[in-house]
Amino acid sequence: MGINILIPIGLTILFPLLLWLGGRLMVAPGRRFKVTSIFILIVWTMICLILLNERGSTWAWSWLAGCLFISTSFLLSFMLWSVLCWGYTLSMLLCLAENTTVASQGEWEQLYAGPEGIECLSLNRAKVLVRLRFANIIDNNLILTNCGRFFAYILYYVRSLFGIST
Repeated sequence: MGINILIPIGLTILFPLLLWLGGRLMVAPGRRFKVTSIFILIVWTMICLILLNERGSTWAWSWLAGCLFISTSFLLSFMLWSVLCWGYTLSMLLCLAENTTVASQGEWEQLYAGPEGIECLSLNRAKVLVRLRFANIIDNNLILTNCGRFFAYILYYVRSLFGIST
């Protein structure tokens, strides 16, 4: 008899609770996500090892199946987590909420992005696109590569699939 699928499902339900508890301990978001993920995988491994005596040699397949299920939930959770923790629009909103009022859009951008402003933030994001080979800088212009065009097409498709308009 295989390890019940309810165990990995229960661990994936425990995951957001542990992330929330980590927030109460004032652990940084990135570290909290990593530590919680590792903890869940260690608990899953321990459960499989404990059941090793009654399961025999098939425990490895159960461990792998559970890890794949749990890892899928980690990927989905990380997408939501990263938007909540580091999403540009939400961060701008929180910056405005912390300062209640700002004199101008320029002041708001400076409060959010630091003394260098939005230009520095945009330049940083452009460098990420170049490192990922989604764009190249030619004659001081940012040019989309074929790889970038391909991923942009996928992004447009996925956004339309979920009803997200630009």
